[in-house]
Amino acid sequence: MNTGFDICPFCGQKIIKGAMRCVKCRKILKTPEEQLASIQKVKESKKGFNIAKLMKFIIWLLAFGIIYYFFSDRIVELIRNVLNK
Repeated sequence: MNTGFDICPFCGQKIIKGAMRCVKCRKILKTPEEQLASIQKVKESKKGFNIAKLMKFIIWLLAFGIIYYFFSDRIVELIRNVLNK
């Protein structure tokens, strides 16, 4: 089972995988080069705007809008029937 935790080699405390410093003993776990690489990786992963997710959201929104437009009276009637039981 893959967990998101490691063990600090200095104090044995459970730490998040990829942590740069132990929370308990405050020892540095990564070299400065590894720290910079980790920071750069996070920055690059957050840079890009995901147009595919936006398009998927718009398509779902349009689909629900069309369904509601054509079937709103049936949807409201169905909800009333379910709530009245």
